[in-house]
Amino acid sequence: MAWPTVEYGRMSPKSNAKLGLQRQITDPREREEFIQDRVNDMLTHGQPLNAAMFLENDNVIDPADTRFWILTALRSKVDRA
Repeated sequence: MAWPTVEYGRMSPKSNAKLGLQRQITDPREREEFIQDRVNDMLTHGQPLNAAMFLENDNVIDPADTRFWILTALRSKVDRA
């Protein structure tokens, strides 16, 4: 399970976009625009519900419901023992 604010990955989208820059763009404005476009793509496709599908999360939950889900999981484990 994950909260709606979950971020998957080891680095920020902006750092990832800079590392993924395959061609040299000499114009600073064009370079920043290219990086921002990549960041926007990553943020759009990296939304928790999209990521949860690919990473096989069971659910994206409201943080206020965390206690309920932890207790549910613990009860499930106890019932199986």
